Amino acid sequence: MDRVLDVVGRDVAPANPDPAYANQPVLLQHPDAGVAVPPEGRVQLVVSAALQAEAAVEVPSLAGLTLAEAQKALENVGLKLGKSVTTQTRV
Repeated sequence: MDRVLDVVGRDVAPANPDPAYANQPVLLQHPDAGVAVPPEGRVQLVVSAALQAEAAVEVPSLAGLTLAEAQKALENVGLKLGKSVTTQTRV
């Protein structure tokens, strides 16, 4: 085996996986359980990726605010206003 990838495409050393994978569940094995292999044979495992959750913030309600108020509300929770589109409405 020349190369092992985790489920997100990162290289994992076949003989010495990163400690981050030590407590991850095995998703698949080859050969299957109960199949005889020679004492020096190889067993391949697919383990779950050690995912890191990113911090998240809740988007505040912006409906009814002015553009300046909406921008300030976003900044208050650490977000930035992206592209805004202005439309004209008849009243």
